[in-house]
Amino acid sequence: MGVRYFRRGKTRAFFVPTISSIAAPTVAEIAAGTELTAGISNIEGFATGQEFIGTPDLASPFTSTVPGEQTVEDSNLKFYLDSASNPLRTTLAQGTTGYIVFIDHKPTGSIAAADKVDVYPIQIGAVPKERDMGSTAAQWTAMIAITALPREDVA
Repeated sequence: MGVRYFRRGKTRAFFVPTISSIAAPTVAEIAAGTELTAGISNIEGFATGQEFIGTPDLASPFTSTVPGEQTVEDSNLKFYLDSASNPLRTTLAQGTTGYIVFIDHKPTGSIAAADKVDVYPIQIGAVPKERDMGSTAAQWTAMIAITALPREDVA
């Protein structure tokens, strides 16, 4: 059994505009992207799933299943607003397409070819700002559509 860990401080996130092969993104492609890590206050979704289809037959009272549609939960990234500039709102403007790449177990340093990454093809939907009177930092959300089957644990 491996060592358990707390995700904050260990996982990094990047927006990468272009990847030639989702099955094998290059170090140069990821390095050419924008690191999002320090601006993210919350992550929702980005979890793959599988529907199952019942396949009953008259010969048995048991209903077997087969794999059906693959799905990804509704996903979004929440960011802090900056009182001076908000370059991530420009990078992740509504309608932008590209890839969100997560790297686990790599809190600092350059990306290496052997690092395992999860790659999500995406399009940015709405980018609402949150407004409230509570004791919270100003934030905005990038609502994200996953546009194709993600690839997980690729080097």
